[in-house]
Amino acid sequence: MDRSGSKSVLNLGKAKCASSVEQCRHVLVLLVNLLRDDIRVAVLLELVAQGPCSLSSLARRLRVGHRKVGRALKQLESFGLIHTHLISVGKSRKYKYYSAEENLESILKEVLSSSS
Repeated sequence: MDRSGSKSVLNLGKAKCASSVEQCRHVLVLLVNLLRDDIRVAVLLELVAQGPCSLSSLARRLRVGHRKVGRALKQLESFGLIHTHLISVGKSRKYKYYSAEENLESILKEVLSSSS
């Protein structure tokens, strides 16, 4: 479980639908909620395509305000789709980078190829 109290979308996605209809329903609800926001979708696709990025880099690439991107990153992290990485540079300076879940790219490719 992640800190929001819900299981990760990816972990639930691995569960077999035949074993639990409720789990599949829960996964679908989480995915629909994820896809409701264009910013979240754009951020997720950018992280999968380009690799790890900082908040300001994502905001600049997507031409969206920092607050909107920050909110989207927080929500994606609560869904279990991205990871936050802190890199310390010096005593007081830290850089924060975000990256997509490792197996997310293969899952997205599978979903996109099956929808065509």
